[in-house]
Formats: sequence, C-alpha cells, structure tokens
Amino acid sequence: MSESESCPWPGPIPYSEENSHLFFGRKSELDGLEEDICSDQYLTILTAPSGVGKSSLLNAGLLPRLRRNDTAGKGRNHLGPVLLLNNWVSSAELSVAGTLIRATEEELERLGRLYEITHDEQLRRDIKRFKRAARSAACANGREVDVAVEYFASLCDPFGKMVLIIDQAEELLGSSRGVRDREVEDEVLAIVGALFKEEKRIRLVISLREEYYSRLTPLGRSVANLNDRRRSIDPVSSDVAMEIMIKSSAAVKNVELESDAALDILDWASYERTRRQSPETPTSQIIDLLKMQALLRDVYNDLGGETSAVVRIKKAALVTFRKDRAKERMADDALENYIKGRFKSIDSTSRPFRGAMLRRCAAHMARWLSSPGGLKVQVNEGDLLWKSVCDDFSTLGANVQDESTNRAKLQALKVVFDEEFKVDLDAKRAKAIEEGEPEDRPVDISDLPVRNDFSLLINFDLTGQPEVKERVSGAARYEESNVWPLERVSAEIAIGAFRALHFLADERILKKLRMGDGRYAYELVHDGLGPALINWADSEKNGAVGALLSIVGQRGEAFTWPKIDGDLIEEALGARDEVVKGLSWVGCFINGVNIRGVTFERCLFKGCVFSECTFTACKFIRCDFGGAVFYDSTWKNVTWESGCTGRAMLLKGMTWSEVKMISAELEGSMITGLKLRGHSLFEDCGLAFFQVLAVSREARQHVLNFVDCDLLNGLLEGEDMFSVDSYSRDQRLLYERPKPRAPRRL
Repeated sequence: MSESESCPWPGPIPYSEENSHLFFGRKSELDGLEEDICSDQYLTILTAPSGVGKSSLLNAGLLPRLRRNDTAGKGRNHLGPVLLLNNWVSSAELSVAGTLIRATEEELERLGRLYEITHDEQLRRDIKRFKRAARSAACANGREVDVAVEYFASLCDPFGKMVLIIDQAEELLGSSRGVRDREVEDEVLAIVGALFKEEKRIRLVISLREEYYSRLTPLGRSVANLNDRRRSIDPVSSDVAMEIMIKSSAAVKNVELESDAALDILDWASYERTRRQSPETPTSQIIDLLKMQALLRDVYNDLGGETSAVVRIKKAALVTFRKDRAKERMADDALENYIKGRFKSIDSTSRPFRGAMLRRCAAHMARWLSSPGGLKVQVNEGDLLWKSVCDDFSTLGANVQDESTNRAKLQALKVVFDEEFKVDLDAKRAKAIEEGEPEDRPVDISDLPVRNDFSLLINFDLTGQPEVKERVSGAARYEESNVWPLERVSAEIAIGAFRALHFLADERILKKLRMGDGRYAYELVHDGLGPALINWADSEKNGAVGALLSIVGQRGEAFTWPKIDGDLIEEALGARDEVVKGLSWVGCFINGVNIRGVTFERCLFKGCVFSECTFTACKFIRCDFGGAVFYDSTWKNVTWESGCTGRAMLLKGMTWSEVKMISAELEGSMITGLKLRGHSLFEDCGLAFFQVLAVSREARQHVLNFVDCDLLNGLLEGEDMFSVDSYSRDQRLLYERPKPRAPRRL
C-alpha cells in the first residue's frame, strides 16, 4: 500500500486538488466564499494569518466544488472554468504581466498532470482551449496593464466566463524579494484594477496573508467598497479540528483514530496559538492546523505507517509516543520529524558518499530559504547551488571570489546533469514498478549513475596548500585509490547539490518556479517549514552520519554528536562489516562522542582534538593521526594496526584498557597522565623520541608491554609500569626522567 493511499494527512504542507477527497472542515467558509464568487461583486479578497489553511481551502475545497458543477446549483456554465495561479517568480527580468503569464503557463501544465490522474474529459477540453487561446495572445505588446488584460481576456474568449484565483498574492506583491518594491505593488494593483473594471466576464479571487491586506488600499481607487469584498478566515476551533481528524481518518481503510487520542493531539497543536486571541479565549479552542497536520503525520509514522495493515491511534499509544517530552515541544518535534522523514530514503544507499553529499548540500541550502522573520525567501537556482557548495570548494582550495562565473558554470553543468538525470530516474522508477513497488513510492536518487565527465568545474589555487589533497576523503570503499583528484571531488560535491534540488522539489519541501530560458528559482512550499528545515540542517551538520560520510572534512569544524555505534554505521552505509573508509577530518574538534564497534580504514585525523571521547571495541587500519590530541578520553579494546601513523600526538589524561598498537609509527608523541585499567601492548612500533609520563594503574599486574619496538631516545617514567623485551631494551632507552638541577646560587 502506498503512502498516499494509506495516510490521510499530508503533513505540514497544503492540501492539493489531487487529495481533495481527504479535505474536511471549513464548510461555512467554503459556502461563504462560493456565495461571494457567484454574486455580482466580481472581486473577492481572502485573507488569513499564515498557517491557517488558505491554500488548502482553495486547492482542495473551492476548486473541486467549482469543477463538480456545484456552484449554487446553477451548473458550471454559470461561472466557466477555473484557473488558480500561485507560482510567482521574483525576477528583475520579468514584468508583473510576464509573471502572471508565466504562472498561467505553470497552471495549465498542472492541469495537464491532473487530467492524467482524473481522466476528466471536460478538463481535457478546457486545457486544449486555454492553450490555443494563450498562443494567440502571446504576441500582444504595449503597456504592462494592457498586455495582462488582453491576455486574460483572450483566455476567457472561448468560454465566455471564467474564475481567476490569485493565491499567495503577497508573493506577487514582492514579499519574497526581501525589500518592499512599491513599483511592483503599483503594477500589480493596476492590473487587478483594470481586470475588475474592463473584464466583467472574469471573476477574481485574491488570497493573501492578512498582514499584507493594507497594501491593497490603493486598489480602492478602482474598486468601490473594497473592505466589503474582504472575507477573512480565522484559525479553526477545536470542534472543527476534531471533525477534520475524525472524517479524514474515516476516509481511508487502514487508520483508526480514538477520540481521546485526538483530544491529546489537539492539545499539543493548540499550545502556542493564544497571541492572536483575546485573553478570554481558552487555548484549547484555537488550533494551529500546520502543527496539527505535522503531529498527525508523525503519530501515523511512529505507530507503523504503511508497514501496518491497520494503524490504531489510541491514547495509550500516545503516552509511549510522547515519552518525557514537554507538551510545548511536541509540535515542533513533529515538524522536524517531517523533514527528517523526507530524507529517510537517502539514509541507506549503494553509494553512501553520494547520499551524504545530497544531505550535506541540502543542509547548506536551508538557511538561505527562510528570512529571520520566518517568511520563505525565493532564491534563483544558480545562487542556491553556489551557496550550497562554496564552503566546501573553498576548503579544497578553489578560487571562490568570482561568484558570478562560478554560478554560471554550475548552472551550465546542471543542464547537462538534468538531461541524464531524467532518463536514469525514469528507468529506475519503471524498474521499481516492475518489481511491484507502488508508483508514488519515493525513488532513491542518490546513487543514479553519472556518465558525463564533470571535471574542470572550478579553478583551484593551491598556492601555499601543498597537502590539500590529503584533506579529501577518497571513499576507498569504492575506489582503488585512497585519494581522489580535486576535479573529481568538486564534481561529486556539485552533483550532490544538483541531486539535492531535485530531491527537495520532489518531496514537496521546495517549490520549483520557472524563470525562462531554462532557468529556475526555488522557495519553500510553506513558510512554516523554514524553522524546521533550519533545525534539521543544524543537526545534520553536526550529525554523526554526515560527519562519517562527507567527502570534505571541514578544517576547524566541531562535531558534537552523542555516539557512533556499529548499528548506526550499518544503517548509514548499508555495510554489514561496520567499516568507515576514506574519512577525512582535519583540524576538527570532536567532543563527548561514544564510538563503539567501528573499524576505521585509511582515514585522516590530522590535527584533530578528541575531548572526553570513548572508543570501545574499535579498530584503526592505516589511519593518520599526525598532530592529533586526545584529552580525558577512554580507549577500551582498541587496536591500531597495518601502518597507522600518529607522529607528534599528545595523549593527556587518558584511560586505557586492553589497547594494542601494532606496527604503528608514533615518533615524537607523548602520553601523560595515563590510567591503566588492563594490559596494553606496543608491538613492532616506531617510537623514537616517544615519551610516557605520570602513569597510574588500577592493579599492579597492569603494565604497558613493548615488543620489537624502536625506542631510540624514548623516555618511559616509572620502570615498574613497563615490560620491555630485549630487542627494544637495546635501544638507548631512558626509564627515568632526569632530575632537574638545583638552581645555581649567585
């Protein structure tokens, strides 16, 4: 059973016309809105706070009503067909009229996709007539107002009447530009005013956030009694929210929702809604629909989701679901879990380093997509790609100063990538369907092949960075060599960014907007996703999976995740041998990490600082710890073997139990304040100028054993703490630190 067939709640995103059969509630609002549209006022303005559900009301409520020939019992010919425009591109290259025309083209494409689902012949005929009329109107020239009016008049001609809905009009007015543009606002209002005055065949509906309603004030010069045409939507009450939950769960066969459990969910979703209400209004009567939908989806997934024949949501089950979390955290956690759930298909892949780069690039995009005030921000494709990769390119030594050139290179490369991507994605989806997977099951795009040569992407300036290649993870799990050329690494990073954009759009986190000439812009599907996406990105940047799998180890980056264990490695890498290969951390700070049962092979830890970390049953093979520092950390059953190096390391305040160092090169390193909790061994190691000072032990039999080691000029303090074989003893070894000379008296 597919997700769309089984889960009655879309999550914290607007309902679409395709899932209108799951949309309930808001009957009185729909009746009033329908009445306004059918009246002779010709212009209706719909306002509401963010997150109340304006877009869902229009998409899944009003549109199906109008398409079902249900308009006040007078039939569809009374109003004609409906167009809903909501894809607004903020571009200096597009006029307001051009933006409206572009949004109309996007709507006609959406209607084409809707027809593929519904096979509504009336809809097919309407689309055909709309497109024919649009082609005849495309050559109109003149003032922006005249161009727009003539275009929509041409669309209306084949039908005689039509309804034009402008949703998210605050974006058309420029909310996503960041800076208010009064010239754009004046142009929008001039077009709306002209359509109202000159085209009585078209009934207009304008939907926008309530705080932007004041920007429509100049429209009063063209439209009489403007305020009388306004219809406001308030947050839903708990009674309506309960109706939404109960009826939507009853609309599918595999969900049973207990009323007491629904009351708990309403309580969690109503916690932060009191600011918009009077002090007399009980908190429980005001529901945040966005958070309610996120909670419902989170509960559904936690209780088995599509893997269970029936999902029973009962009060007792919610006690386990809540655990010890505070009530005020429940909705925010659900929003973050929704974002995490979208990335679930990327966790286990056949090429984990590519999945990790997709996640890494998506995390770098997050902060650019939402303003400090919580509004979504529209970003053009080239800018978003560059912002997602420039930090990693800079770490690799790339010349990142010429941003415009680099953006152009990325966009040109993405055109080539997209051509391959579509072919490979269609092939993989067809194969999955052939193997019995549901058609709408997400396809893991992180391991799709890349056939073109994506080298020579960015110019690298390696002056003063002779060891830059040593900072690059080689992903030796998949390659013979431990180190990739920089061109290959930069290409993998870029491909991760390309895949991230495809993924975020496919998962309905981002909305893709066509700007023209093969260029696109992106914005969040809903403002409410911004904080959740940023929180996910912050956890991803400091997360164990991202740190283990990233191609680039950021210099100076701090990793503070709680633990890494074999189960996590197996889940993240899809590897049953629990091996991490080709990892690159350079100059990083790792604090308070518990690592258990992991083998690190050919990994780079140069200059890292490990503070209060515990390694249990871990193995290091051919790893480089040059200049690393371990402070107040613990090693239990840890083995270094097969050519590990750790020259000039400092290990201070450590606790060792059953540690084995086999064939390791540790010249010039120092261990001080070591606590022995069992035997430990150095065998066949290079320990020239090696120092061990201030050792303590739990039991007298616990010693450090040195076998076949080069201890030239080594210093071991406390002879009874060590067992040194005859070969090692032949070196010039000092067991005791020389006593300091007494100060000389003058």
